[in-house]
Amino acid sequence: GLGIYQGSSTGGESVIGNNTQPTGYVRTRIDCQTPSVTIKYGITASDVPNTNLPTETENAKDCTYEYAKATNISKSTLSSSTLGETYTVPFACGNGKYDTAYTGYLVAQATNSELGTSQKGYEGIFQTVFKFNTNKYSTLSIRGTTGWSGEPSISPFPLRDAQVGSPYIRRCYKNNGAYYWVSYEILVDSSISGYANGSTSNNYIKSWAYVYAGGYSVMSGVISDSGQ
Repeated sequence: GLGIYQGSSTGGESVIGNNTQPTGYVRTRIDCQTPSVTIKYGITASDVPNTNLPTETENAKDCTYEYAKATNISKSTLSSSTLGETYTVPFACGNGKYDTAYTGYLVAQATNSELGTSQKGYEGIFQTVFKFNTNKYSTLSIRGTTGWSGEPSISPFPLRDAQVGSPYIRRCYKNNGAYYWVSYEILVDSSISGYANGSTSNNYIKSWAYVYAGGYSVMSGVISDSGQ
């Protein structure tokens, strides 16, 4: 989204400009309220397929929609995760790809010389990718909600349905005849549409499709309210 921050591969951050390529990383920090602790952490994760996707008809409107949901990671796999890194400064999570979703868990544990070792803590990393498979607009922004229309029913949520001009209508990245949006803030099943700047006018996208936390979704056959 234009004007917001995104993470870097080294754990830094930068402001997204006009058509800035998403880095595919989120800036990550671990906090512990107990002083004088050493925190060890590890990451168990995998990419989500972005080819040979099934076509969805039930959760799509005025478009063709393909998707791949996040990969499940078992509790036993997480419990046995190797905690090989010592936390000192914010670091990056993600796969470094703007066109491939990524699902994982950060596992961390704190140790104090007097109190001993804590239980393991777990935090999900859901790199959600949405692709508008169209090249007919000069720019395209993504809008969305937690239902099929109206504003989101939970907070925080990174998008809004009909608040054009607000920071909740996020500009997409255009490359190779398509638009991409990457988010780490989609945590529930949601629906996505857009707002397009065309050659003659600006229009709400008429097409809607579902997006899943940590999943990869593609909307084709996109049309706007004006029929463009």
